[in-house]
Amino acid sequence: MEIECNWFLFKSDYRTFNGNFHLIAAISETNGGKYQQPIVIHDTTCVRGAAFKEDWLSSPVVTHTYMINASPRVTSLPVFSIVGDEGKSLYEPDGVMAIVGGHYGSDGAWVPDEPNDYNHPIHRGIKYERPVSLEMIHPLDNSGVQENCGIRVHGSEYHRPRYHRGEDWMGCWNKNKFSFKFYFRSDYGMNRLIYPLFPLATVDRYRSVVLRGGHNDSCNPFIIDELYRRLHKDMGAVETTGRFVNVFINGEYKGYFNPCERVDEEFLQAWYDTDSKWDIITHRTVRDGDRTAWDHMLDYARNHDMTKPAHYQELGRRLDIRAFIDYLLVQLYSANWDWPLNNWIVARERSDAGKFRLFVWDIEGSMERQYLYTFGFDHCPSWMSDGGRGLDGESGTIPWLYQALKVNLEFRQLFADRFQKHFYNEGALTEARITQRFLELQDELSAVIPLMNTYTIDTWVPQRWSLMKDACIQEDMFTFVGPEFYINDVYQQGGYVSSNDILTLIDTEGAGRIWYTLDGTDPRLPSGGINTDHAKDYEITGPVILTESKVIKARILSGNTWSGLNDTLFAVGDDPWPTAADGTGAALHKQVPFNTYGNDVAHWHADTPSPGSE
Repeated sequence: MEIECNWFLFKSDYRTFNGNFHLIAAISETNGGKYQQPIVIHDTTCVRGAAFKEDWLSSPVVTHTYMINASPRVTSLPVFSIVGDEGKSLYEPDGVMAIVGGHYGSDGAWVPDEPNDYNHPIHRGIKYERPVSLEMIHPLDNSGVQENCGIRVHGSEYHRPRYHRGEDWMGCWNKNKFSFKFYFRSDYGMNRLIYPLFPLATVDRYRSVVLRGGHNDSCNPFIIDELYRRLHKDMGAVETTGRFVNVFINGEYKGYFNPCERVDEEFLQAWYDTDSKWDIITHRTVRDGDRTAWDHMLDYARNHDMTKPAHYQELGRRLDIRAFIDYLLVQLYSANWDWPLNNWIVARERSDAGKFRLFVWDIEGSMERQYLYTFGFDHCPSWMSDGGRGLDGESGTIPWLYQALKVNLEFRQLFADRFQKHFYNEGALTEARITQRFLELQDELSAVIPLMNTYTIDTWVPQRWSLMKDACIQEDMFTFVGPEFYINDVYQQGGYVSSNDILTLIDTEGAGRIWYTLDGTDPRLPSGGINTDHAKDYEITGPVILTESKVIKARILSGNTWSGLNDTLFAVGDDPWPTAADGTGAALHKQVPFNTYGNDVAHWHADTPSPGSE
């Protein structure tokens, strides 16, 4: 197939003047030539051009990729086309992937042999950033976006010295396959990428984007990292999301990747609709702001008795404890072998109301067969010489917070409540919900991974739930499940009902006595007692006739032990949606459909996080 393209072509950002206003072109290894006639394209080609006139500023470099006879594998996903000068931006001698000389030692890491040997991928910072064009193409209609930007190598301290320079990027655990970060600056073009890059995101303005190669999950199923970010978001968290693309570099296919949003100040400002500055800290460095408030909070947690309510409340003023528990549940369920000492990101708005919250990142080392029966309470990270002592035993940021908080009864009860919310009653971490998310991603990648490993949904998901419950009970972080809700004898976890429908509460485990409220307050007092001013004894009242919309909260009390909390909203007819009265002051918001994010469209929650919420 041949195409006559009334455009212009050159392979680098090298520019020349010859006294005339013209377009330049190059089809060989030269840096450019005058455009004189249409260019015949025989195969996938990256077309770059600019206009020049003596004594005038040159036009911006314009880049477009033309794909010829693309296979169904390629057209099954959007394409990221990266185009740049091979020697200056990408490869040797000066590009971001340049590796000259040296050898790889017994541990797989690069070491120099001669004084002039060098390895750019092991370095960080703007000094090792180079100009490229990034183009996204949707094969179905050729829509997309192109922007000039800066590119850097992305990777952990472990992976950076283990990158290899090779042409073949395919196959599992391929050391030739690089991950990248793109930075949008006025030095290159627009200072932001403004485009709805990620279909599940709520922002469309990006200072930077990460292109992940999936180093710990590089073949099958290659979706774990994206899966868990989506599950965390389903739980009500502010979380980055991504998608999958096929990647071309200067017209050469390099495989499938996972571009995703990056947790930075601009991402959080857009999400929270604020101009405030943010502190953003990773396990390795400070990304934005500083770590002063973070270190003060850790010091407070480690040096104050959290059994005392005043100390617990003060820590809760600095740390979103509810969000912290949700983050722990994701990590514990996943059996992430590279956590809790590595791979965490925490952020807070620099304001009086700002609280620290953790984000799921680099969780791809999860759901592996050998870790089905292990948990992060007393195991992980696996690379420790003793196999890792987890949250209960390790010395590090996340373990310190958990160890400080777990002595507090209210923390343990809140942990049980969040476990109940997410692992029961169609919650985000139930078998059905995780399976649905997995299948969505499997379908998206079906053309590039036609034989994807389904161990996750065949074995892990069906078995992990009960193992997770037992582990939390053994850790004294869960007791027993709260009551279920039935409308007219049919199970229904919230949503629309008709006037005079009958709500029945069922103790499925026969654990004790059901207490419930109809005004959004908790049947349990913070002291552990019964909220007698609002709570009703179901054994005495029996089923509830719903005549207006109600926020229902219910627990089971056995002796002095409370179950997890079951709460939801039943909306009667066209009544206005009520406001939660649970002490947070948060309004109840309608969840978007689960296939976008959240629970079923008929379900509602009071968990929308804000900088001041707990």
